[in-house]
Amino acid sequence: MGGALWTARAAKKVVEAGKWQSGKMPKGAYPLSKNNSFRLGTGWEYCIHKLDGTNPMSLLIAFHAGKREYLAWLALEADNDKAILARFEYHATHGGWHVHLKADDLTKIGWGMVKQPNERRVICKAKPDPAVGKAQAEALAFRVFNVEPETWGMQE
Repeated sequence: MGGALWTARAAKKVVEAGKWQSGKMPKGAYPLSKNNSFRLGTGWEYCIHKLDGTNPMSLLIAFHAGKREYLAWLALEADNDKAILARFEYHATHGGWHVHLKADDLTKIGWGMVKQPNERRVICKAKPDPAVGKAQAEALAFRVFNVEPETWGMQE
């Protein structure tokens, strides 16, 4: 098994396409561990795909048109636990496009947490604001994390 960056960029396929949902994310929608979940507030559109690559993974894709924010989080999965490998995000108010990269040694990545020690934040070259459509959000996340696009999984 390679490091976090290698795993994030390795080829993946969607094995279970998530459905796009709107509004406040329920507590159990994106569990990070048995006692810890990530939740999005109102105004967000989001979906969670199950992926298969070198390991079972999940890909959370979300955008908030009103706030002009976007996120795509790639995580390893084991039981009810997640280890987030990389977060690709856009914030209109700060940072623009950027990636949060985890330690390249997979054994040093913490399970069940979003922010981790020794995480690197890499600013991406100037890009326009994110397109705020489901198909565009999905296509961007698939391109960044090398997920084979499935036309049946893209929704508008």
